[in-house]
Amino acid sequence: EMALEAQELTTDLQHGRDANAFSRLFMLWIGSLMSVGGRKEIELSDLWTLDDTQRCTTQGSMLSREWAADRDAAKAKGKRASLVRVWRHVYGGRLLRSGAVQFVHQVFQVLPFVFLRFLLDSITERRGVSEGLGWTFALVGTLFLRALLENHYFRLVMRLAVDVRAGVMHFVYGKSLVLTPTARQANSLGQMVNLMQLDTEKLLMSVGLLHQAWAGLLQIALIVALLIFYLGPAALAGVLVILLLVPVSLRLTTLQRRYQRESTRFTDERVKVINEVLQGIRIIKFYAWEAPFLNRIRELRERELAKLRVKAIIKAFGAVFLQAAPAFTTIVTFGVYVSLGNEISTRNVPVIFTSLALFAQLRMPLMMYPMVLAMLVDARVSATRLERFFHLKELHGDAVRRDRGAGAKAEIREGTFSWDPELTTDGTSGRLADIGPGGKPVKGSKGAKGKGKKE
Repeated sequence: EMALEAQELTTDLQHGRDANAFSRLFMLWIGSLMSVGGRKEIELSDLWTLDDTQRCTTQGSMLSREWAADRDAAKAKGKRASLVRVWRHVYGGRLLRSGAVQFVHQVFQVLPFVFLRFLLDSITERRGVSEGLGWTFALVGTLFLRALLENHYFRLVMRLAVDVRAGVMHFVYGKSLVLTPTARQANSLGQMVNLMQLDTEKLLMSVGLLHQAWAGLLQIALIVALLIFYLGPAALAGVLVILLLVPVSLRLTTLQRRYQRESTRFTDERVKVINEVLQGIRIIKFYAWEAPFLNRIRELRERELAKLRVKAIIKAFGAVFLQAAPAFTTIVTFGVYVSLGNEISTRNVPVIFTSLALFAQLRMPLMMYPMVLAMLVDARVSATRLERFFHLKELHGDAVRRDRGAGAKAEIREGTFSWDPELTTDGTSGRLADIGPGGKPVKGSKGAKGKGKKE
């Protein structure tokens, strides 16, 4: 009976692609899943299947094709392929659409304060109930539209972030299967696992906050413009305080980026040593080498934690400093406002309350901006690591061609039998002549003796 009830609940689920325009606009289609979650614990079988465009295979194949095209185009110009440029080609349109929604959302972030000023003026000057109700409905409607735009923006940008992570994970996994022996030796399994887990997670978080890098500045500019309009030249004192915070924020961001890069280096080394210990655990146990390897792992972990500890201290200092910045800005602004001959009285209640509300709103972008910059710094480091990995040499997929005809069992044309040239002292390798269908003797070979050729 419980199984039948669960099946009935699951069949009632509605996917966003099947919903009508009204349901998609107000996200009513998600209510069916919420209803199922309210009655029982949601399991994987309760969820709908993903679209083909959201699958890892689709995203990874699209990313790998674009990377190959960008690599060939950059090679023709004597340059290197860029992962950021590839992402721009693949996800640029979706990023622009989410950015347009964010721009409209930022306008609606400050529009309620304009209506608040009109509402306070109407109440202070006793202009009538009808006008007050009109500004009240305008204020409520603006807040409703702001919330709607905000939810649609986060839905667009988080879906984009998930697709970016899925594509990169699929690409990293596929790349790891075709690495040359030299590239595989230079990149341990732990490093590749870190690329698929840690670095892709940082990309997921940074894509969700990518538009905040410019949207935060836009919101600050709009708020400052309204403050100048309401308070006059006194607001310029607050703007000066904000400008003084910019170099401090940039300096803190630079320090965080440096310590994040250094901690990542120790993380890769620690994971590499741990994998070596696990792979050779029998030899380590046989020779009783547990203590030296354990000390080595602890040493690397301590170095890693030391860098992360300094980064956390810098991040905490920046958060506290910028969180207190709006309060300092408010004190300086109203101090200058009074010193210029203005007075704080009931007649200036609309200006004062609106300005205080704007200063309170200014706190959020100033608090979020250091975190956004830190996330983008981490994402930049991760993108650099991924780009370096994608540039590693690959095995040629067309090096071996299987012909199931009735001809020769084996035929070798211009075969090269050697170690990887990067592993030899002078980069030479032994090259054999063609071997025909009859398995004829080798005509000759060239290359220094001992350089890996096979005679």
